[in-house]
Amino acid sequence: MSDEGGIPPTPPAPPVPESSEPPPGPPPGGEGRPGNPWEQRDQLGFVQGLIEGVKAFVTAPGDTFSKTHKSGDIASPLIFAVILSTATALIGQIWGLLFGASILSLLPLPPEFAGMFGWMVAASGFGIMTVFIVVPIFTVVGIFIGGAIFHLMLMLVGGLGESDAGFDGSLRAVAYGSGVGQLAQIVPIIGGFISMIWTIILMSTGAMRLHGTSQGKAVAAVLMPIVLCCVCGGALAFFGVFAAFMGANS
Repeated sequence: MSDEGGIPPTPPAPPVPESSEPPPGPPPGGEGRPGNPWEQRDQLGFVQGLIEGVKAFVTAPGDTFSKTHKSGDIASPLIFAVILSTATALIGQIWGLLFGASILSLLPLPPEFAGMFGWMVAASGFGIMTVFIVVPIFTVVGIFIGGAIFHLMLMLVGGLGESDAGFDGSLRAVAYGSGVGQLAQIVPIIGGFISMIWTIILMSTGAMRLHGTSQGKAVAAVLMPIVLCCVCGGALAFFGVFAAFMGANS
């Protein structure tokens, strides 16, 4: 039927077929996190991503951990830590060679010790070659063991109640925190102390931003293994001295 003007009615629009494709899944890492600069190295480039990643964790660790993926791509934090661990070990080898050479130059050594520097160079060269084999293996194994211990400590202090990151979050906190923290070891004399403090801060910050736990629980989870090791070491030393004393007076 046409209306009074003789214009036929407009036919209804055809139904839009439903798409058979599944809806897109959540972005990698959960919660739409963009990833820290190292995790964005596909866009920034490998070297630039590494440099920017180290800079970000040093200057703004809280903000950087807030951008870090909570899960997935477990290789990224491991590779990051291996690179920094290897670089730190290499710098340590070079420092040791230079320090040893400077000490030898100040000592009035007899002629028969003239070839000592050559032996030091050879030993350092062997040490440098060993670094590329031993350090990556020990770093990866240490991160998995440290991550498991850290995750267990967080469970004991109730730091995982609001977390959706799981073990991946703990492993990332250990990998990124220890990787960046140990760079302080290149500082002469006090580097080890600075590295320990800085690693504790970074791992605690990582737990707070990746697991959503409180600062107190995060710090407690980091310090508990250290305190336990100190207590056990002190107890062993005490019993060793006590046994030696009793043996000397028997």
